[in-house]
Amino acid sequence: MARRKTVTTEVVDPLARIVEDLRPLALPIGGLKPDPGNPRTHDDRNIEAIAASLRTFGQVKPLVVDAGTGEVVAGNGTLAAAKRLGWTHLAAVRIKMDPAGRRGLSVADNRTAELAGWDEEILAAAAEAIREENPDLFAELFLEELVAAREADDRSADGSEIEAAAGRFEVVVDAGTAAAQRQLYDRLTAEGWDCRLLSS
Repeated sequence: MARRKTVTTEVVDPLARIVEDLRPLALPIGGLKPDPGNPRTHDDRNIEAIAASLRTFGQVKPLVVDAGTGEVVAGNGTLAAAKRLGWTHLAAVRIKMDPAGRRGLSVADNRTAELAGWDEEILAAAAEAIREENPDLFAELFLEELVAAREADDRSADGSEIEAAAGRFEVVVDAGTAAAQRQLYDRLTAEGWDCRLLSS
């Protein structure tokens, strides 16, 4: 008699990916809808970065969902990333709000984060630590680009970027009149600048 093969499959609790304190707020993803009026866009890179965060840390903050429609007011990117990961549940706070309030909250949620800045030294230290501790997360969050952009901003602020770029760029000045153009041209060439006269 042939022996039967036993196949064991691991049953994963769909709520295990949500931090314990948020699990009572878990809702099936099938009942959640992206906000069709969401002014914030989420390209593929953004969704991949959110997915990387969810894979690494789980869901640590709830979505905000309209209790009547199931539409996501805040957290549309998280919803898209969780779907991409094959998740079945997300924690959400359900609110009752009129359309004007929903629009305002949606914009405020995104705009307030966008207005925040970075402490450059702390960012650099955190990024370097993440690079050493979790290189995959460093890459998935596109931290190399963020650090490079901040370094370029620093160079621009101290003038070194402008100095390095001086031979690569042109400046066009609308002088207003032919006489003003000639006067400006004569002054700049006397100072050693390589100038050309343009007219339109």
